[in-house]
Amino acid sequence: FVPGVPLGARLRVAPTNGRGLGVFADERIGEGTIVCTYAGVLVTAEEANAMGDNVYLMDVKTAWTIDARHFRNVGGFINFGCEPNVKLKWLS
Repeated sequence: FVPGVPLGARLRVAPTNGRGLGVFADERIGEGTIVCTYAGVLVTAEEANAMGDNVYLMDVKTAWTIDARHFRNVGGFINFGCEPNVKLKWLS
C-alpha cells in the first residue's frame, strides 16, 4: 500500500497449470492502471547477488533490489511471469 496511490485492480493469487502460484485479475485492467505495489526489504545489488537463487528478488534500480522472501504481498507473485504484461514503475 502506498498512501495516496489508488490501486485499480482486483487481483488473486492462485495455482497455475504446473508452474506454481500466479497472479490473476478478476477484471480487465486498463493501460496505465497501477496494479499493485511490490512489498519487501530494499537491499543493495551486492547483497542480492550474495543471496543466490532467491526467486523473490525484484531489481528496481541499478544498485537496488527488493527482497520479498520474508515479507511480500501479491506483487511477489507477479515478479516471475512467463509472459509478463505489466511494467515496473518506481514510486518515491
